[in-house]
Amino acid sequence: MKCTQIRNELETRNLDEVWNEHLKWVATLIPFWEKAIITIAQNINFDETKRDKHLKAAQSYMSFINDWRYERIKLVKARYNEIESAISFIRNQALNNKNSQFLFAPMCRNVAGVLRHTLHNYKQKSDDDLPTLVSQHIFLFAEIYLCFPFDESDFIWYLPGSIHTDNRDDLDNYNMMLENAGKKLGITEFINEINKKAEWIWENFKTPYEWKVPDEIWHTQIDNISKKLYYQNIKKFYGK
Repeated sequence: MKCTQIRNELETRNLDEVWNEHLKWVATLIPFWEKAIITIAQNINFDETKRDKHLKAAQSYMSFINDWRYERIKLVKARYNEIESAISFIRNQALNNKNSQFLFAPMCRNVAGVLRHTLHNYKQKSDDDLPTLVSQHIFLFAEIYLCFPFDESDFIWYLPGSIHTDNRDDLDNYNMMLENAGKKLGITEFINEINKKAEWIWENFKTPYEWKVPDEIWHTQIDNISKKLYYQNIKKFYGK
């Protein structure tokens, strides 16, 4: 199954329905987000008042994003920025040495990707991009549910070409990126599992998966493999 197949099918559907179905899947990530804020705050001895502010933003995410989309309430930039800050907190702190050694760290970065992309696309005028966004998120949901120990955004180096071109088939470069990363990093079996999970999610898109966050992710160590890949990519970018 490829992104183009999902996108093409979604484009035939009512986009308000696509948004609402997608948002139900996003909602499954909120408990992880909240727990990540608490765990990270404990690990880095973060100020409790600031922690609670991030928690409040996470807890308000679902209601605000939908109300803004349907203009039931006026967007208040301060609330939007608070949500952005709470997303950035788990994404950025995942690279902190006190967190990066644990499995939940790369998961934080993948969850943050879904949350941020969805936040940025809440406006109905962005609906032309919604099928493409959702087609990629289905694979990200699969990675998150399977506790994938890598930040998918670090796989950009394995893209065979841009997915943002006039050629609509180029969206499948996303799937080639995952395949290439699997071969390069020796994780092809994990990528195959992600593809199987993504296919299951797509088949059950109207009935969201009730994800229970595994307790072990908060203390399972992964030898900083995701963080190491992140810094390897930075060195490649700067030619070092």
